[in-house]
Amino acid sequence: MGYDISKDGLEIRKRIGVVQQQESYDRNLTVSASMKLYASLWGIESREATDKISFLLEKFGLKDSAGRRIRWLSYGLRRRLQVAREFLHDAELLILDEPTVGMDVLARHSFLESCRQQAGEGKTVFYTTHIVSEAESICDRIAVIHHGKIIALDSPAELKKRYTDVKGVSIVLKNNSDIPALLKALDNVSRDVLKREVVSGTSEIRIISQEPFRLVFDLSNMLQTQNFDVESISVTGPSLEEVIIRLVGEPTKILKVP
Repeated sequence: MGYDISKDGLEIRKRIGVVQQQESYDRNLTVSASMKLYASLWGIESREATDKISFLLEKFGLKDSAGRRIRWLSYGLRRRLQVAREFLHDAELLILDEPTVGMDVLARHSFLESCRQQAGEGKTVFYTTHIVSEAESICDRIAVIHHGKIIALDSPAELKKRYTDVKGVSIVLKNNSDIPALLKALDNVSRDVLKREVVSGTSEIRIISQEPFRLVFDLSNMLQTQNFDVESISVTGPSLEEVIIRLVGEPTKILKVP
């Protein structure tokens, strides 16, 4: 941002927002009082602060807890508060360390949307997470860190493009009650199967293989012979999570067939 970190520390801190992993707030304040205190620390005028606080409490599902003391909130609600505060001021750089830990699905979705909005407005979001889907959904560039070193740095699309030798085969059944029988039948299909999983809440099985097209041929014959009622079978590209597993792990150990 054009500042010297050895001389302009105060100016730099005015322009960044930070969400740490550890908790950082006065547990004796109410949610509303904590937000007001934070707004005053950033020098936000009273009327603007009131409007912003009202909007953020609603957005992060904290409206009903506005009058409660922080010490009596669940960990998830305290985490929401810690994140919501950083959207009070217009930080040019947001540094977020595992920000969604403890959040429920709705709060997580709202938070990720806010991050995407910030990035869309030209601000920088520096995001640390172990949840690969979060990084893939909001980040333009991803650095994969292993044993303290960056081992890959690129856009999600480019990272996946480099590992096109690892593809997935998706089998969607019309009846999810057939899944156990199909999993058992898959024990007799090899074709360098690295990993297989049932997609939670669906009738889809995903299989990772280095020979996906030959695997599809074998599976098609097997599915037809054993009369499985199949909705679709297709070859898909690698997910970012699969790419990271390839980068940091030994396939024979990490991608072992269950």
